[in-house]
Amino acid sequence: MSNNKWVCAAIPALLLHCSIGTVYCWGTFSKEIAEYIGAEKSAVQWAFSLAIFFLGMSAAFLGDVVEKDIKKSSLIATICFTTGMVGTGAAILLKSLPLIFLCYGCIMGIGLGTGYLSPVKTLMLWFKDRKGLATGLQ
Repeated sequence: MSNNKWVCAAIPALLLHCSIGTVYCWGTFSKEIAEYIGAEKSAVQWAFSLAIFFLGMSAAFLGDVVEKDIKKSSLIATICFTTGMVGTGAAILLKSLPLIFLCYGCIMGIGLGTGYLSPVKTLMLWFKDRKGLATGLQ
């Protein structure tokens, strides 16, 4: 493996953002999910709004956790994102809109916000001389 910090930072950041970026696929599947669970598409789309809301709130309020312990915040992000994703699948199978809101909107949203902060903080630590460039490229 290369010792170049740009290469070492790029691969994990891309993998993280590919997984976390799946939140933006919700609109693609919301019609089918709504039909499957027997709800209106507009009701199902609220799950995305909740996820983005909790992304912002967790980023705002968990910033201190990320600042103090990057490993702990990464673990929180992983647990919340994975639990939210698996729970959303189960909620769809159970045809439960409130459970979709809880799993996708709240739990996964918290994982998203914390997950977005973790690589930003890591890059700022790695590239102290070019913090703006490193976080901007992310």
